[in-house]
Amino acid sequence: MLDLAAFRAIYGEFKAQTDIAVQSALDFAEARTDASIFGDFTNEAHGALAADILASRPAGREAKMKDLTITCYANKRTELETLVGGFQGGAI
Repeated sequence: MLDLAAFRAIYGEFKAQTDIAVQSALDFAEARTDASIFGDFTNEAHGALAADILASRPAGREAKMKDLTITCYANKRTELETLVGGFQGGAI
């Protein structure tokens, strides 16, 4: 799983977000990212979900929104879920 420093290095667009907000998103995403399913893609899936959480909050709305409801990060997470074949219609 990504730590705060790694997330910030990869997702620089969230530099305005506080460490507390980012860590909260990372913690939430970690609880919903099963390494036994994502395997080599675990960090990427974890980061994409955390970024989606941050981008979906009012303070992050400018961050790469595809439309008003789906972020590019949600799209990436869905792509990874499909790739690993473990997605069963709920968060993994």
